[in-house]
Amino acid sequence: MTQRGVVHNLLGLAFQDEGRTRRAAKSYLRALIRAREMGNVRNQAVSIANLGHLTLKSCMRQSARGYLLQAVRLYSELQASMETDMELIQVLLWLGQALVSEHQLVHSRLCYEMALMFGLRHQHLHSQLQVTKSLCHFYSSVCPNPDACITYHEHWLALAQQLRDREMEGRLLESLGQLYRNLNTSRSLRRSLTCIKESLRIFVELGERDKVAEAWLGAGRLHYLMHEDELVELYLQAAIQTALGSEEPSLALKLYEEAGDVFFNGTRHRHRAVEYYRTGAVPLARRMKALRTELRIFNKLTELQISLEGYDKALEFATLAARLSLLTGDHKQELVAFHRLATVYFSLNMYEMAEDCYLKTLSLCPPWLQSPKEALYYAKVYYRLGRLTFYQLKAAVIVLHEQVWRCHL
Repeated sequence: MTQRGVVHNLLGLAFQDEGRTRRAAKSYLRALIRAREMGNVRNQAVSIANLGHLTLKSCMRQSARGYLLQAVRLYSELQASMETDMELIQVLLWLGQALVSEHQLVHSRLCYEMALMFGLRHQHLHSQLQVTKSLCHFYSSVCPNPDACITYHEHWLALAQQLRDREMEGRLLESLGQLYRNLNTSRSLRRSLTCIKESLRIFVELGERDKVAEAWLGAGRLHYLMHEDELVELYLQAAIQTALGSEEPSLALKLYEEAGDVFFNGTRHRHRAVEYYRTGAVPLARRMKALRTELRIFNKLTELQISLEGYDKALEFATLAARLSLLTGDHKQELVAFHRLATVYFSLNMYEMAEDCYLKTLSLCPPWLQSPKEALYYAKVYYRLGRLTFYQLKAAVIVLHEQVWRCHL
């Protein structure tokens, strides 16, 4: 009878994998009936847990929670062993998912942490790995908590090191570097740099050239944030040279743009972005016919020159961006490009050209308002057009006064 119950559970799993939900449910129920007839508590727990997982995948949240809670209670009646605790870990993970879907975050966290406790009790690395992944996801996406997220990523890293999985270790160091960087304190930035440099060594060892290039760039970005300017260019150039050596133009283009972004998004030496954008990224984008990338870079160059009050250069870049935007066939891209061009013309006191560009942007807007942001944009553009009209009238009055004065002479 016990064997028949096991067979029904296995059949249920097979049907579930094939997406035959009803057949799977019937098999699990038959397995449960057999287990109850035999008084086999463990098989009852397994059958009910399988039913819970099936209903969870079918989005029947309340039923799933009920089944899984019942399975946990049955496991608690059993004598503890490594085998049953490993099964209980899986049930707790499913229960955690069910509780998350019902927004019971405190209870779901408790399930995940209990599951990890059982994995730690038996020093079972693979179960700890499974649970730690769930906890990292929980604290990064479900219930964001940067400190807890870092703690569990550090544990995940320790597990990868014990398993001697160098690829996993490298990617976790990369993730930890980003998490520490987001904290943006002097101490966290230093720790982030350590993680990135350790990941760099691993990626070099594994021969992952794209990851090596990104690690060089990440280190350069961190040196910039830490005001260690003498090292920034060194690391950025190493990133670009690595990317160029990979014979993957798309990687080199990405790295040139991101190297420029280090300065563009910063507060110091912003003019240095021009070299990476104009002499590095733009030629590659043209060679690859990456129209949207080229447009995005010219938009950045325009914005940069406006902020630096280099309006003549800004006009050059804004004009190129406007021409490129017409080729994309994307009205939103056209609107952005022509708005920037209008801003440059306005700053250069070229009011007629500015007016033409602002009117062009309005023609690209939808005929009816779709959001408060659009209403605000309309208001700003019409306000600017009103100022342009005022300046033109003022200029006309001045000219008229000059003509009248000359007539009197």
